[in-house]
Order: sequence, then C-alpha cells, then structure tokens
Amino acid sequence: MTEPNRRRRRALAAAGLAGATALGSLAAVEASSHREAPLIAEDPVADNTDVYAFVSPDNPDTVTLISNWIPLEEPAGGPNFYNFGEDVLYEINIENDGDAVDDIVYEFRFTTTIQNPNTFLYATGPITSLTDPDFNLRQTYSVTQVVDGVRTELGTGIPVPPNRVGPRSTPNYADLANAAITTLPNGVEVFAGQRDEAFPVDLGSIFDLGGLRPLNEAHLIPLPNEPGRNATNGYNVHTIALQVPTDMLTTDSDYFDDDDGTTHEQAIDAIAKAGITMGTGGRNYSPAVNINRGQLARFLVNALDLPATTVDSFDDDETNLFEADINAIAAAGIVQGCGPRAYCPTDPVSRAQMATFLVNAADLPASSVDAFSDDNGVLQEADINALAAARVTLGCTTGRYCPTNPVTRAQMASFVQRAFNVPDAGENPVIGVYSTTYRRATRVFVDGDSSQPMNSGDWVQVSRLGGPLVNEVVVPLGLKDAFNASETTGDAAFLPLVTDPELGRLIELLYPGITVPPPPRNDLVGIFLTGLPGVNQLPNGQATEMLRLNTSIPPTGTDPNAQNPLGLLAGENDGWPNGRRLIDDTVDIALQAAAGATPFTPEFNRAPNNQLSDGVSGNDLPFLTTFPYLAHPHEGYDS
Repeated sequence: MTEPNRRRRRALAAAGLAGATALGSLAAVEASSHREAPLIAEDPVADNTDVYAFVSPDNPDTVTLISNWIPLEEPAGGPNFYNFGEDVLYEINIENDGDAVDDIVYEFRFTTTIQNPNTFLYATGPITSLTDPDFNLRQTYSVTQVVDGVRTELGTGIPVPPNRVGPRSTPNYADLANAAITTLPNGVEVFAGQRDEAFPVDLGSIFDLGGLRPLNEAHLIPLPNEPGRNATNGYNVHTIALQVPTDMLTTDSDYFDDDDGTTHEQAIDAIAKAGITMGTGGRNYSPAVNINRGQLARFLVNALDLPATTVDSFDDDETNLFEADINAIAAAGIVQGCGPRAYCPTDPVSRAQMATFLVNAADLPASSVDAFSDDNGVLQEADINALAAARVTLGCTTGRYCPTNPVTRAQMASFVQRAFNVPDAGENPVIGVYSTTYRRATRVFVDGDSSQPMNSGDWVQVSRLGGPLVNEVVVPLGLKDAFNASETTGDAAFLPLVTDPELGRLIELLYPGITVPPPPRNDLVGIFLTGLPGVNQLPNGQATEMLRLNTSIPPTGTDPNAQNPLGLLAGENDGWPNGRRLIDDTVDIALQAAAGATPFTPEFNRAPNNQLSDGVSGNDLPFLTTFPYLAHPHEGYDS
C-alpha cells in the first residue's frame, strides 16, 4: 500500500486565504462537520463529522480519541444499511511536539464480506454474536500505527458490530457492540461501528438565516421565541474510537529544532517550558549565538517575574527592544550599569560578568573556596567562586572558568536553570488531534461495468477535521474543498480569517444591538489555532487547526453525563477548547466566543453576548460511563 505523504499534502495558498472574501454565513455554525464542504457532501462514507479527544473519565491514565463519519444516518435506512468504505483510508492523527507534522498516526482499512449473496436481507435471522451465520453483511478492519514514519500493524480481522436494525435482527444489541471492543497487543483499546449521533445543534433554525429560536424576537427578521430543537436526535453515525495510554501519546518536551543534540538542550527546554524564553523565532533558539546585555535583562526579568518600573535608569538604551527589562533589573538592584547612566545593551556578556548578574539576581552567598585557577585578579572573582559553590557552574574545563569568554544563548540556558532551580521540562502533556480521510487517486469502471469499480494510484486526502466548526465558521465557501485537502503545516495562512471572522460581523448584523470585539480578534486565535496560554498552548508551537488537549488536566468527575456542556467557559478546564468531550456544546461556546463573551475580552462578556445559544444542549440518549462512551445507536425499528 502506498501510504499518504504526511509532509507534502497540499497546503492552502497563503495569498488565496489572506485575500479571500468571507462567503459563508452564520448557518455555518450548524454542524461540527456534517456536509461542510461541497465535494465531501457527495461522499458521506468519507465525511468526517466530529472529532473528540479527552482524558478518559473512568481511566484517567488514558486518553480517548473518537472520530465519526457518515453524517445523519437514518436508523431505518435499509435494506442496505450504513458501512465504512472499503475503498477509504481512515486516519486519526496525533501531533505532540508543536511542529504541525504528524508524530503518531492510526490507520484503519475495512473489508466487507457477504455470507449469503442470494438474499437481500442484511440479517437472515437474529444476530446473537459477531460470528453468527445470520449476520449476513459483515465488516472487519485492520489497524496500523505509524510512529515517526515507522509502520506497525496492530491488528487485522477485527470485527465491526452490525447496524442496529431492530429487536428481531439485532436483539441484545449492547452485547454485540461490547463484544467488538478489542484490546490491541500494545494495550490500546479500539472500537469501530455504529453509534448514536452526539452533536447537539438546531440545524433547522440556524440554516434559516442564522436563526436562534430562543432569540427569535431579537433577529433582524423576527419570529416568536421558542425552545431549540436538536436536529440530530434519533440519528446515528459510524465511529472509530481509541483509548490509548497517555504516555504513548506524549513526548519529552522539545521546544526548538535547532538545539537537538546540543549539550544544553535539556536546559533550553526547561527555561522554555518555564516561560523564560520564547526563542528567536519559529522553532529556533539560536543556541550558538552570543547573548548581549539587553537580552540578558529579558532572561532575568522572566526568570524572576520582576515588575515593571517607571524609573529610567540609563541613557543608552532609549531605543533598545529590552529597555523596560533593563530598567526592571536596575530597579531590583541586579545591575548598576557599565558606566555613568550607561548600560551598554548591545555589548556581549562575558562569563565573568554573567557571574555577577546571577549572584545578584539569585542572591547567592559568598564562598571562601577558590574554585578556578584562571580567574585570579579578575574583578568578578568572588562572584565566580559564589557561582561555583552554588553548583551553578563547573567551569569551562577542569579547574578553569574562562572568565573572558562570551556567553552563548545555550550556555545562558544552563546558567539560568541552575541559578533559579528551574525544573526539567519533562514530558510535554499537550497533544494535537485531528482525523483525515483518503481515497485512491483513480477510480475506473472497467469495460463500462459499474458493479466492480477499480481503485488505484496514490492516496488523496478528501476530508479533514480537528477542532469543531473551523471549516464551517472560519473558512469561506470558496475554500472549503481546498481546506479538506490541505496539510496542517499551512494553517497559519488563514490567520486573517480568524482575526477578522465573518461570524462576528454576522452576529451584529442579524441581531441588532449586539456588539462584538473589533478586529484583530486575537482572542480567537487561541481557540482555533494555537491553544490557550496556560491551558493547552505549547510555547513556539505552530498555529494549526486541530484539537489541542492538555493530558495533565484531570477529568471533571467520572460520569460524562454530569459534566457542564459549556466546558472551559463554565470553569471545567478539561472541556472544549481544551480537547473536546462528548457533552461539550460547541455551538453555544463558539457563538459566545465569537461575540467576545470570554475572559479574554471581559468588556464583552455580558448579556446578551454570553447568552447566545441555539437552545439545544445535551444528548437524547445518556452517554456510557465506559469506553467507547458514545451511546448505542438508535434502532431502525423504533424510527
């Protein structure tokens, strides 16, 4: 099998996105990803509908990953009920180091067999087990794990439970579904099959010029207020679910690419995780570059969290980027400058000078031990000895400190980590999750026979989904198909569509009297592209459209039905936009966020902005309290 090119999928053109006219409408809020783009609407078995990622409530040392396909399945849709596509490659992708490139991929391929081709019946009698001869049309699947390009087949011939037809064909359906939960050799649990549709949304009202039934009277075209109607009640989807030990998904923190393998890499990652440095741009730290006195001031201010000061201590730093930091360390008594009202901000920092800065900043005690032989008579000898006694330095070689040598940015990281006892970065708990679907490049009807099409060529991405509502709310109609074909490494290109969203303008237009924050909407960037600072954002992580989950944040309770649908807005830090739980009402959260009703724009976090809602929340069936958590599907007989 020719695997997809994971680093060269087609990316959205920056010019096309930046200059695109927002052609969508508020109706795009309607479904997480149900028929969200023109081409994929014609291909439901390949259509991603929702992605969920959350710390398992009953097993918090694991993460549950769920992706759904085939939107709005009518339970009674026989005699040819719904199935995964045999000619489709389904994927769940994990990115764990912030570079927007997949680190772990789970691939799923399905095979269909018919036991008795001489009947139209899906079931020729009651199906009482997954191997029952009466289970006529069956599917099995394989699971392949790809880690940094290395492929491992985890299982083949794994059974898919039948569609839930009715009490005669599929009695004791829960037993059938539970029998399909499979533990793979690496300890991962997997399930693939039909489930209840869990996404709450009032499609009928929102598609009607952005109507919100509870606020009908406030609409530009008013109607009487009424409760919302959940349009997905009674429908099913097809689900692929994984429950993976957390330590299989996370990785050691690695914030930069240009320090890999260097002596000071561990210290660099430590001070990056602590927020002391953001690097020099992108995923670069420039470890071999010498540090200057202005940059040193920024390191110390961040390490000590020093307050700003209005006192201007020096004259030669007036136009320097680090002037505020220089004044802050002067006010803290860390530095007196290099001369009368001079700081020399662009001068390099010698190792001897570094000793004085750190002794003053960390308040290190003096030492009577003469640690090095090459600093005798040096002005900063006492500070060098104090640094050595505190184990902040071991010198440059045995018995020597090299006091006149300049300090590189890499060495600075180690000095800072040791002087201020900055803990190692350890594991990075934040992962990015999204799913993709592929089809072969070519489909041929041989000799005009459409009953046996042949598929060949490379795999081509036809659907993509991470965070809810992005291809609906953010991406305009003319680019939706291109977005489904795009690679995550190009996602920064549509930043302008996030910082000036059409949805916010439409809220003001359709609901006169409501005002929303003006662009640039930097408050939305964390929700849709980067993760939220202090919650699920990686320092120096690239802006990418995917769910971001901080796996170190524990779940709210053990019952997914008891969680608050407003997630993070309601103070539950394990809820969307930190990952996504089954209960999370992403429509209401997105509406309120677009209106500015979040802590990031407190002046807009007021009524009616924080009351925007389609009036639909929760699910029509209770979620399960164990994997795979989604409720069993609705029965065709009851539809």
